[in-house]
Amino acid sequence: MGDIVFGTVYILEQGRSFREIARDLDNIQDLGFETITVWPLANSWLAKQPDEFVFDDTLKLLDLCQERSLTAIMQLIGQNQSQEYMPDCLMKPEMLALHPKNCFWANPNHPEVDQCVYEFFGLAINSLKDHPAVLAWDVFNEARLSTDDPWTTELYRQWLKEKYESIENLNYRWHRRYRDFSQIDPDDRNAGYSLWSSMLPGVEYERFRSENLSAICKRYVDYAKEFDTNHPVIVDGLPDALLSPNLTEKNSDEFDLAKTCDIYGATFYPKSWGQKLYLPWNLSMYFSLSASAAAKAEKDFYINEIQTHTTSPLSPGSEVTPERLYSWVWSGFGSGARGLQLWRWRPFLHGYQSTGRGVTHIDGTPGARAEAMKTIATVLNDNSELFKNALPVSPAVKVVSSYRSRLFFDSFLSRPKPIGEWAPSFHPKTMTGWYRLFWSSAIPTTFTEIKDLSDDDLQAPILVLPSLISLSTKQQQQLADYVSAGGVLIADCRCGTVDDDGVVPAEGVPGKILSEVFGFNEMDVDGPVEFEFLNEKKNGSFMSQIIKPAPDAEVLGRSLDGRPMVIAHNYGKGKAFYFADFMGLGMEKHITAAEQEFFLEQVLTVAADSPWASKSDNVSVWFHRSGGKHLVYVLNMCGDNEDVVLHNVPAETTVSDLVTGITIPGGDVIKTSLQGWQSQILVWDIIE
Repeated sequence: MGDIVFGTVYILEQGRSFREIARDLDNIQDLGFETITVWPLANSWLAKQPDEFVFDDTLKLLDLCQERSLTAIMQLIGQNQSQEYMPDCLMKPEMLALHPKNCFWANPNHPEVDQCVYEFFGLAINSLKDHPAVLAWDVFNEARLSTDDPWTTELYRQWLKEKYESIENLNYRWHRRYRDFSQIDPDDRNAGYSLWSSMLPGVEYERFRSENLSAICKRYVDYAKEFDTNHPVIVDGLPDALLSPNLTEKNSDEFDLAKTCDIYGATFYPKSWGQKLYLPWNLSMYFSLSASAAAKAEKDFYINEIQTHTTSPLSPGSEVTPERLYSWVWSGFGSGARGLQLWRWRPFLHGYQSTGRGVTHIDGTPGARAEAMKTIATVLNDNSELFKNALPVSPAVKVVSSYRSRLFFDSFLSRPKPIGEWAPSFHPKTMTGWYRLFWSSAIPTTFTEIKDLSDDDLQAPILVLPSLISLSTKQQQQLADYVSAGGVLIADCRCGTVDDDGVVPAEGVPGKILSEVFGFNEMDVDGPVEFEFLNEKKNGSFMSQIIKPAPDAEVLGRSLDGRPMVIAHNYGKGKAFYFADFMGLGMEKHITAAEQEFFLEQVLTVAADSPWASKSDNVSVWFHRSGGKHLVYVLNMCGDNEDVVLHNVPAETTVSDLVTGITIPGGDVIKTSLQGWQSQILVWDIIE
């Protein structure tokens, strides 16, 4: 593993003197940062023609970095193509990416645009790659794409042909009557009376768009490697795609994107665009999902942007205090990030985000946020070997996501509407509820993707299926084998209602395989119903199933009129729990002490040595190991004092806090107290 990379994005602005730039870099170095991300790479203000690419000022910036022992991540594609590969003078109307919610105006699927990208990469990389300050190439920042244009349509038809092989096969599965693939038009994918027969036209087009984005990223990575094989290549995804109520706006499948590059990055804006991802459990899940995608692809994970302050001059609610930023950054490293870059060093002076963002004051002088970051950099630099060798502990729980199942879920949730418009989905809340449940006890919890379940995934003591409405026969059998071998499987309402073609099992829901695993058959459905579980009354969420448990299933919860709502079923050496209610949706709002205790007991039954913590929901805890030492992040993310007890990580001697230098008594459990917004990074020897 490489060193931890901590720094900030630095925008090379036209009109800024190198005396001022040198001052900025001195201040960056003084904070203890060792890396910056540079954008834009081309210096349009030096070009004699609008389509000329000049890199002289970028090279001067790299010289200043080298003098200060700073390294630089070179961002080839940010979000303003006119400053990169596509000067406005080269644009033609047919090159536009056509979609009302698209962020890019140049269509990567257009061959002339792609040629411009290739040529720009060649010029930029060949001009800069030999400079000793260059650390890596970032080929696509915030990778996303929505476009409905002729070039993309043709690629879609080719994708369908490769997948279905014959038009007869597609017609049979779609319930359509095309003569050949050239007749398929995605504009009619949501035609109302077509959807009565099959959901595949809409689902397949949205799945294609996510795979097309991954293919574009892989192509860009290959372009960069063609010109430089000595530096790693980064792709930045959008971590809130699966957590967004509108999945199809971004078409970003992180588990696929992470496979395309050497380092997988993501950008995080917890208090921007109306989001409330700053709640401790939301933020942890936000980081963990991207970190899990990187880990599954066996790639390092970088947080390549994290929000530092307001969105724009008129964006109340997006403010980020130094204390909050401090806890966010520690939480990012706690999630397993090997690198983190602050967006950005100096606030915007022009454009929509004017006066927004920034570690410094508007004039570039460091302020309170910079001082908070200096504290973190000092701890990282003073303990570089410890952090370099640290890894999160193995998870006791994995939450199983599915991009394809989510597409079916959202399409079923929506009434037929105009092209591409699906109703906002509550599915992210079901994922949040299940993640929050285990996070509340600081049980190490990560994510995986069901289409690529690995042997490592199947070693997790507990797998959770949050409302996975679509499962293929192969996936169902993998889950059955997992439980039979001793795993614990948890699922909630309408799991396995359709297969990966959107077809209901002829024998009924959830199909023969899962019926044997979970120990029930669905007899009917109903609206949300009140039910009792753990001697507590639950209100019910969205809808419910009327189920008939198998004779050997144990009923753990019933509706007020006696219907089974929660069951447990032994299968082989393992056990399965099923909720005939959208339990995750309810837990997103509130988790009771009884629920927390019940599920903690299930974890410790199959993972007795798993670390966990007694804490409030204001505190995040991340457990790592570094060589022969425990390294534990204990982060108070509120202004109140908090007490925390760490379990299953005993210490024979005292425990040291790397931030303050104070020591805490060891023992079978570790008890610590934190003041408001305090972060403790605790270290002690592992007892073997």
